[in-house]
Amino acid sequence: MPIYCKGTICKNCIVFYGHAWKDFDEESKEDICSITFPIRYKKRQVICMEANPVQNIYIVKKGLVKTYKSLPGGKQQILSIIKKEDILNLHCLFEDFGHHSSETLVDSELCAIDKNLLENLLKRRPKTGIIFIEFMKKKLVRSYKKIMELGQKNARSRIASFVLDLSENLFDEQRLDFDLPLSRVEFAEVVGLCEETAIRILQDFKRENLIDIGKNSISLLNPARLQKISEK
Repeated sequence: MPIYCKGTICKNCIVFYGHAWKDFDEESKEDICSITFPIRYKKRQVICMEANPVQNIYIVKKGLVKTYKSLPGGKQQILSIIKKEDILNLHCLFEDFGHHSSETLVDSELCAIDKNLLENLLKRRPKTGIIFIEFMKKKLVRSYKKIMELGQKNARSRIASFVLDLSENLFDEQRLDFDLPLSRVEFAEVVGLCEETAIRILQDFKRENLIDIGKNSISLLNPARLQKISEK
């Protein structure tokens, strides 16, 4: 079962008052805060299941969440990795059921917004509704941009980009040494490569002294060089 946080005040939350919400005025933030409650999930805990009723929209305050579709034979297709300040289940507004499942990859803290209350709020407060629609539009544009950028990158560039992204966004501050929260199969799926290709490139990076690889960890030895590779 998820663990509900106690005593958290939204106005002191660095996420809700962070970059992702900069376009919301104070009144709109207070509107949304009034229907938001904090909640903690342990590592590898399912948040919601595909085709089940959706009760909440979530803001990731801390941690990492994967969204995925279930495939025949017990397999999964990862759709996205949701990081700090990102929103989960935003597409479920004004819909009753989810289109995918979601699961935490590490211990995570989320801010849950009651979906039905949010829908009623957006209908009742047109100003907040307009700002929220603009917010959703920008998120959608950024998602399309990421998909386009990923499709244009070569395999080495994709992996360099992803390990840098994990280093910068997985924790409260950038870390050059961190535990890898994904299995090899999951890692490969996220960057759109087969498992064998992803592992081979990671080993190439290790031989080039760009990274060091432990059983479940990665150390970035040359972030500047990885950054150049990610831009190709």
